[in-house]
Amino acid sequence: SDPLYSALSELPNIGAVKIPGTPFTSDAGPKRLQTLRKIFSDRVAIGVSGDAFATAGMAAGCDVWLSVIAGLFPQTAQTLLNAIQNNLATKANELNLDLAPLWQSFTENNGGLRVMATMAELLGLTEANCLPQPLCSLQGTAREQLQILIKQLSLHS
Repeated sequence: SDPLYSALSELPNIGAVKIPGTPFTSDAGPKRLQTLRKIFSDRVAIGVSGDAFATAGMAAGCDVWLSVIAGLFPQTAQTLLNAIQNNLATKANELNLDLAPLWQSFTENNGGLRVMATMAELLGLTEANCLPQPLCSLQGTAREQLQILIKQLSLHS
């Protein structure tokens, strides 16, 4: 809420805030960003969360993209970010659209945490069940779909 953000803005050690990406699917995103810019000083970065919304959030003026894919696929994230930062809107939108099956997987699996952990397992970068209990990696059809996505999307680590 804005009162909470106002209270945060008065704390000396706040360097960034994370906002949901969903408003960036409409005109509400840029308007929300303008409101937050009035609340926070220039010393506080405003970051968009939700990788599917990074293109729209960064284009609207967010300072930071708080990415879940960047930890595992930094080259993929960097390619998308470069397109955004170089004002190549068409390329950025195309790249974002190419990643839509991954974003859909996040939606279907209640976020990116379990998806990314499962992908790390599939790539042999972690041991099986690398998540703290009670969380567990994806199994069955969801896991098989991720294996296909890794190949289809040519995700780069």
